[in-house]
Amino acid sequence: MLPPFLIDQLSRPKGKFAPITALLLNGVNARTILGGISALDLRPGHRAVDVGFGGGLSIPLLLRAVTKQGHVFALETSDEMLARAKRRFIVPRLQGRLRVEKAYVESLPLGDASYDAVMSLNTIPFWTDVDDGMRELARVLVPGGRLVLGIADPDELTRAGFAAHGHRIVEPEKLGELLPRYGLEMLEIRRTAHETALLVVVKPRRG
Repeated sequence: MLPPFLIDQLSRPKGKFAPITALLLNGVNARTILGGISALDLRPGHRAVDVGFGGGLSIPLLLRAVTKQGHVFALETSDEMLARAKRRFIVPRLQGRLRVEKAYVESLPLGDASYDAVMSLNTIPFWTDVDDGMRELARVLVPGGRLVLGIADPDELTRAGFAAHGHRIVEPEKLGELLPRYGLEMLEIRRTAHETALLVVVKPRRG
């Protein structure tokens, strides 16, 4: 079981240990991030959302995937991770290719059907409300757009102490069964390192 201090840091890096936590998040999640971006099937000019970018490894990879014609909106709740990303990625921000902002998945500051792809990896345990978060992700997706949700192995999270510390444990298959409630459809479930499940989801075109 992880110590409560470390669980707090992983959920929202802060203080003098934030830079170390950022490196840890990037290292542990590297394969999941690569798998998640691959599953988004991004094309040049696409607009992509990254919910909870953590250490920031995903940001340059998303920017490369959408090319200079595309756009990335990267959101976080950690002030330290936000400041770090704003310093590191100042050039694409000034170019208008990247928007880095403090925001919450339950109330995204984005228009309806405004983005082609959304990615959220290992963040659901820290959401305030899953229903609100899922509805928001579906709302901002264009019809035909993809959503990739990374969900860590529930047993591993429980053994690590996340549930005991008050964080939500989600079963990938059970969340998949709820997708129609949000106007979404499952394409497939992929498995990455450490048995992380990647739910590859689409917002159907109507009519």
